[in-house]
Amino acid sequence: LTKRGSLPEKRQVVFHFADRTSLAISFWWFGYVHYVAPDELAKHKMTRDLGPNAIDVDAPHLERMIAGRRGQVKAFLLDQTNLAGIGNAYIHDILFLARLHPERKLSTLTADEITGLAKAIEDGLLPSIKQGGAFYELNLYGRKGGFTKENIIIGYREGEPCPECGTLIKKIRTGSTSTFICPTCQPVAHRRSSRGRAP
Repeated sequence: LTKRGSLPEKRQVVFHFADRTSLAISFWWFGYVHYVAPDELAKHKMTRDLGPNAIDVDAPHLERMIAGRRGQVKAFLLDQTNLAGIGNAYIHDILFLARLHPERKLSTLTADEITGLAKAIEDGLLPSIKQGGAFYELNLYGRKGGFTKENIIIGYREGEPCPECGTLIKKIRTGSTSTFICPTCQPVAHRRSSRGRAP
């Protein structure tokens, strides 16, 4: 967002506003722009299927969403039709904070684990939100975010010690993407408990 007379040299799309400001958009690779009136967002094909904002989902809501599902927890969290806003850059720390292996089946999660996952989503996203996003992202004013690798707990830290137990962080293949985990803090097999949901 800038003044109309100060548009950046590289731009593909520009929106001019009544207050004489402009929003200039430059794509790094490929992209597209849609203009949709606020009251039409629920009907637009690019926004109508989005799930709720991940940061707004509390534990009871998350438990209702997970009930009856059989997929894996990482795939569920990354599916934007379930929860909007969790990307692969943040999923590693969210799962670590929740002490969940990315391949854990949703049907095995206990009520306590779902409560922990809801808190982990918040704790995993808020630090970046408060710092204006990741260092490689630009906000509407062209300023980079302040969330850097130093703020990441275990993501992209293969071979470094887990901050909780000291076990070396491991990079594993999960579907078409990779995930960074602590093999000790995030065991692939769930620990059975007499509390919470039955496995």
